[in-house]
Amino acid sequence: MTTTITSTDPAGPVQSSTRFHRAWIILAILAVVQVIGQAIGMSAGIMVAPLTDAEGGFGWNLGQIGAAIAVYFLVGSLFSPFAGMLGDRYGARPIMFVCGIMYIGGMLLVGLVSELWHFFLFFGVLLSITQVLAMVPLQAAIGGWFRRRLGLATGILWAAGGVGAAVLAPVVASLLEEVGWRDTFWSIGIVGGGLLLVMTPFF
Repeated sequence: MTTTITSTDPAGPVQSSTRFHRAWIILAILAVVQVIGQAIGMSAGIMVAPLTDAEGGFGWNLGQIGAAIAVYFLVGSLFSPFAGMLGDRYGARPIMFVCGIMYIGGMLLVGLVSELWHFFLFFGVLLSITQVLAMVPLQAAIGGWFRRRLGLATGILWAAGGVGAAVLAPVVASLLEEVGWRDTFWSIGIVGGGLLLVMTPFF
């Protein structure tokens, strides 16, 4: 009697195989999500100049802007455990679809900001929740695809976030200077949110 032992370890089978495992596709999708999510956080510091500009911007002081950014990080910190619970309950794919909708809607609303409370609500609360949903449950999802190479996959994911932040910072700054506040966030929202929705069926 011959017993065949196979591995249930995704992206790390015991048997040698040249087949490209789907786990790497999942990782690539998550890397793109990481870059898109970084567009929100990287916007915080870059937005200070147009927000304080009394002529071409909104003329808000640094204290007001700092308070809104503080709300952004505070809301993200408080919502992170709930985002993880939502990911456990509903799964990564529905969360990713919701993120795409919220990303588009949040960026469109930030582009329409005209009052300080708009900025607090749309950027400080809505986009903060969107970024947490894009980061916490979806990053946790790689644990179900990787076993032996989980450390490598996590490192690649973090590297994608760093590269995304470095690339997006000058892009957002350039867009704000060239096309203005509204078109910058509308463009990022439509492209980023659209990518999330398109990638959802493959996740």
